[in-house]
Amino acid sequence: MRYVPRSIPNLSQNSPFDSLREFLSSELKNIANMQFGISNFEMIQLKVLTSAPHNPVHGLIVYADGTSWNPGSGEGVYRYNSGGTWSFVG
Repeated sequence: MRYVPRSIPNLSQNSPFDSLREFLSSELKNIANMQFGISNFEMIQLKVLTSAPHNPVHGLIVYADGTSWNPGSGEGVYRYNSGGTWSFVG
């Protein structure tokens, strides 16, 4: 289950701040009630990349096609490490 933001409603002319406060309160409750965490996923599908991502950050996990983009060990999952290189995961 994922959070889908609602559109901001038309604010009441008489009490626009009350309307906005109610809307924000409701949205924050919806976010708080979401069950985040890796244990809630049945599966994760990584998009197969044919070129290196722009501006990778430490800890980024990607799936390389191994042909158009081969970070070192062919097709598979790679992690961008603190040394600024890709480590083959599997």
